[in-house]
Amino acid sequence: MYVLISNAGYPLRHVSCGTLESSGGFVHPRRNLDTFVLIVVKAGVLHITTDGRSYDAGPGHAVLLLAGKNHCGSRPSTGRLSYDWVHFTVDDPDYTVENLANPAGKAFEHGADLPERYLIPECFKITFAEKVNVLFAQLVDLSRSMNYMRSCRCDYALSLLALSLTNDRLRASGLPEEAPAGIIGSIEYIRRHYNRPISVAALAGQYDYNVSYFSRIFKQHTGCSLTSYINKTRITAAKNLLVATNEPLKQIAGMCGIPNEKYFMKIFRELEGMTPSQYRRAFRLKHIVD
Repeated sequence: MYVLISNAGYPLRHVSCGTLESSGGFVHPRRNLDTFVLIVVKAGVLHITTDGRSYDAGPGHAVLLLAGKNHCGSRPSTGRLSYDWVHFTVDDPDYTVENLANPAGKAFEHGADLPERYLIPECFKITFAEKVNVLFAQLVDLSRSMNYMRSCRCDYALSLLALSLTNDRLRASGLPEEAPAGIIGSIEYIRRHYNRPISVAALAGQYDYNVSYFSRIFKQHTGCSLTSYINKTRITAAKNLLVATNEPLKQIAGMCGIPNEKYFMKIFRELEGMTPSQYRRAFRLKHIVD
């Protein structure tokens, strides 16, 4: 597998973007482009081959198709397939595409202390897919607007998305070596069960910690309290639902594990600086039907 490494001091240049929706039988066309293509799968499985390497990318997977390399679908999709895509170019004259087996690639894979770079591998599972989906929706929304400096805004929205993916991958690579098993297990539990009631005491008890000690080491390794982390995870999921669905606020709050709508609105405003309704109006998701 290969990874794109580029100086983050140069914004990535947006060319075009959109959302593909297929009810079944989709096969990616055979192409060789002078742009990079970033894909984030939201539903179904995309079967794709790039430069002879085949990937089956399911929900929450990112795929990078390299510029100047052949890529095509390896077989038809089964059932619904949905993914966001963006074509872009790289301004950094010294950017590289490294094999993960080489020293530069290994440094990335193990989360080494690298300079500020965009680091995007050909295919990987996104840890915090809800956040990435929201950033992609914002990019697609900007690309279809007629706002002043639309092109520049799209470049920086794309760059923010790439940095978010970089951070997501580095955190996924680096956290297991630094954090105790109880912290890693708790983070995974919160990610999977944010829509259910979560007790700090119950989480601590699962790993035989007392509550105060567990809360202290959790903050030490994540930078925030357990309660804050749970709230942030729930609000990230809520942002995705606000953008991607028309569900009422009360329903979204319940789907994210917050049965009290007023409390949901309170923590949403605290974390995002706006109400859920304002956020929904600002970033309404649009689809391209294929």
